[in-house]
Amino acid sequence: MAPEPVARRRGAAPAALLRGWGAYSFGTAAAQVAVDPQTGEFDVERFVLVHDGGTVVNPTIVEGQVRGGLAQGFGAALSEELRYDADTGQLVNGSMVDYFVPTAADLPQVELLHTEVPSPVTPFGVRGVGEVGTIPPGAAVANAVCDALADHGVELTALPITPEAIWSALAGRTAAREPELTPTPADLPDGGVEY
Repeated sequence: MAPEPVARRRGAAPAALLRGWGAYSFGTAAAQVAVDPQTGEFDVERFVLVHDGGTVVNPTIVEGQVRGGLAQGFGAALSEELRYDADTGQLVNGSMVDYFVPTAADLPQVELLHTEVPSPVTPFGVRGVGEVGTIPPGAAVANAVCDALADHGVELTALPITPEAIWSALAGRTAAREPELTPTPADLPDGGVEY
């Protein structure tokens, strides 16, 4: 007779119920900003992230992983951008001389709160934690800037969020952006059937 699955022995759901489940972490974030409508300059005054990584086995590692994800998220949200030559398609900022990656000194203060809802499909109820910080900064900061400038009807729909992009939106024009080079299923030879 085969041994019982580990999940059943530890009191978790039977293995047949777990097919298709993942142990996803989740969270939410909010930002508070101050914006100078004359120049587009802004500061992130407060940023709060609440996340759930399941059972926290090692709080120091969880804290570091989430903060590392937030650093990547703030980089993408506020400064990192790939620029291409419009005529040749050549990447023009492909070195660290031309491409700004933020350091700890460039990041805003972050209030980080943890909740613990154990995952029903993993040993100890753990979930991934490094990914949860990468997505919220862009959306939270863009929404905060748009809220701060609600009287001006500003909508920001692209990253990175820069003073130039804010100033251009306030001036009633959009910042010069390079065309999107992301392929869509229709660009594939089979029309995206196997995509």
